[in-house]
Amino acid sequence: MHLPGKNNLLKSVFFGGTFDPIHNGHLEIISYIKNNFNFNKMFLSPAGNQYMKSMPPIATPEQRYEMCRLAFHDDFITLVDYEVKRSSPSYTIETLRYLKTKYPDFDITHIVLGSDAFNEIKLWKNGSELLRNYKFIIISRLSSDIEPMSNIKIIESLSDISSSDIREKISENISVLHYTPIEIHNYIKENNLYR
Repeated sequence: MHLPGKNNLLKSVFFGGTFDPIHNGHLEIISYIKNNFNFNKMFLSPAGNQYMKSMPPIATPEQRYEMCRLAFHDDFITLVDYEVKRSSPSYTIETLRYLKTKYPDFDITHIVLGSDAFNEIKLWKNGSELLRNYKFIIISRLSSDIEPMSNIKIIESLSDISSSDIREKISENISVLHYTPIEIHNYIKENNLYR
């Protein structure tokens, strides 16, 4: 009898974030990873209660999840609602354990992180375990000060768009249509977000 082993699992990547809001810069990162890495699936997880952020997101977890849902029409992306449905703090290690149980045919080998988040990873719950067991795709806006390691691939800035810039433009009544998909632009307007 042949039992499926780890080599038979579908290679996948995890991308968690606040996505407040999701924007074209995120989409460019996802497109780059899809076209330049050999992944079968990306698990995209809007964060719930981020215990390490001093300022909470402006949009609710449900609104941020809905914006992510509106942004993607691609089988490569599986949207994960595990964190947004929890009131307790969001821990990446727990989300990854949940995904391993829920999607046993997929092997999450990589985690996508911004360089700022990666620099704090040792402060995360089970951060050392994450560093031991996963490879990382680091998105760096500036020249990176991250030490080279065999489990890290650094992608230099693909875009200078940031969620905070978009929120600021909206608060100043400046159009963000060039920075977000039309569905997100409309959702923000209809729900009067970031005003």
